[in-house]
Amino acid sequence: MKNSEKKIKTVLWDLDGTLLDTLDDLTDSVNYVLRKYSLPERTKDQVRSFVGVGSAKLIERSTGLEHSDERLEEIHSQYKKYYNAHSAVKTKPYPGITELVKKLKEAGIRSCVVSNKPDVATVWLVRHYFGDLFDFVTGARDGFKHKPAPDIVDFALKTLGADKNSSVFIGDSEIDVLTARNAGTEGIAVSWGFRSEKQLKDAGAKTVCPDAASLEKYLLQNKTENGGEKKMEYVVRTKKAPAETAAIASINWLGYRYKPACTARLVYDEGKGFEVTLVCREANPLARYKGFYEPVWTDSCMEFFANFAPQNTDNFFNLEMNSAGGWLFGFGPERDGREPLGEIAKKWDFAPKAKVFSDHWQVSAYFKLGMLFELFGEFDPKPGYTFRGNFFKCGEETPMEHYLSWSPIVSPGPDFHRPEFFGDLRLG
Repeated sequence: MKNSEKKIKTVLWDLDGTLLDTLDDLTDSVNYVLRKYSLPERTKDQVRSFVGVGSAKLIERSTGLEHSDERLEEIHSQYKKYYNAHSAVKTKPYPGITELVKKLKEAGIRSCVVSNKPDVATVWLVRHYFGDLFDFVTGARDGFKHKPAPDIVDFALKTLGADKNSSVFIGDSEIDVLTARNAGTEGIAVSWGFRSEKQLKDAGAKTVCPDAASLEKYLLQNKTENGGEKKMEYVVRTKKAPAETAAIASINWLGYRYKPACTARLVYDEGKGFEVTLVCREANPLARYKGFYEPVWTDSCMEFFANFAPQNTDNFFNLEMNSAGGWLFGFGPERDGREPLGEIAKKWDFAPKAKVFSDHWQVSAYFKLGMLFELFGEFDPKPGYTFRGNFFKCGEETPMEHYLSWSPIVSPGPDFHRPEFFGDLRLG
C-alpha cells in the first residue's frame, strides 16, 4: 500500500541506535568483561558493528570465542550483570526523539518499543528516559525468536490490537530492515544510529531518514489519508490557447534551500501529441553528460514524470534532461527496475532539445500520441481527460545540491519516483 494512501496508527521502534544512543555504555560494559577475562578490548566502532542481534551474540562477537566455548555463558552473565548496573551512565536519547514521540502521542499515533535487548533492561531504560510515553515495551523474551524473526513484532501488535497494515517499524540496522519485511509492516530506516545510509540501502531499505525532523515530517504528514498535502492540478491547454505555467517551487526536504526560478508548460497538439517545456532561471548550469541514459540528475537537471493513462496501468515514464543535451528516459511502476526507453525513442523519433541563454536554460520534448499509446495503452485525450504527473528540478552534484518539485512530495529524503504524489494534469 502506498504511504499516502494509508493512515499510520502505530509506530514500532527499535531501541539501541534508534531511540537511545547506548553505544558508549555498551562499549564500556563489553570492555569491562573482556578485561575481567583477560581478553583484548574492543573499540567503539567494533562494538557498533557487533550490536543488533542480542547481548549473547554481542558477547560472542566481542570475545572472538567459538560459539561452543563453555566460557561464553559465564562471560555473558557477567556482562548482563555489569551492564544492568551501568546502562544509564552515558546513554542519552537522540536529538529530537523525545519531542517526536510526544507529538505522535498528541496526534493519536501509538508508539511501542521492540528490542533484541533483554526485556528487563529494555523496560527499565525506556521508563528511565521516556517515562510513560510508550504504549507498550518489550525486549527479548523466552519463547520468542530474536529479530529479524517477526515474533516480538507480532506479539507487540497483538498486545496493542494493532493492524500491521497501518503500522510502521523504525530501526537503524540491517536487522531492522529485515524485521519490517518479515513482519509485513512498512519499514523506515534511520541513519543517525549504528549503520550508515549506504549500509541500510544495501540491506534493502527504501526509506532512510537522516534525522528526527525528516522522520517527523514523514510520520505526521502521512497520518491522514491524503498525506496532508494540497492536491495539485494543472490545466493542459491546446496549442491554440495560451499555455498555463506551473511553478517548480516546492522544497520538500530540509537542508536543500537552493531555489532557482523554474517553470513547466505542457500543451496538447490536438490529435498529434503533447509538448513539454521546462525553463530554469539559472546561469552556467552544470552539464557534464551529453549522451543517453547517463546520470544527468547529478548535473543541473529538469525532469518530467508522467502516467498518461492511470486507468490502464501503474507505469510511468521519467524523462530527465540537462542543458548539454544529455537525457534519461525510463519506464516502470516504481524506482527500482526501470526499463530504458532508448529503442522506443528511436522508433518514434523522440529526441529532447536543450537551449542555453545568458541568464536561463530550457529543455523541451514532443511526445507523439502513437508512442504514448504504445507505452500506456490507448486513451481519449478530450477536454476533461485527466492523467497524472510531476515536474522537477534537481542537481545532486551541483555546488548547491537541490531538489524541487511542482506537486509536493512527502518522504524522508529526496525521491522523485513517488507516483502517489503526482498531481492531476487535466485537458482544458
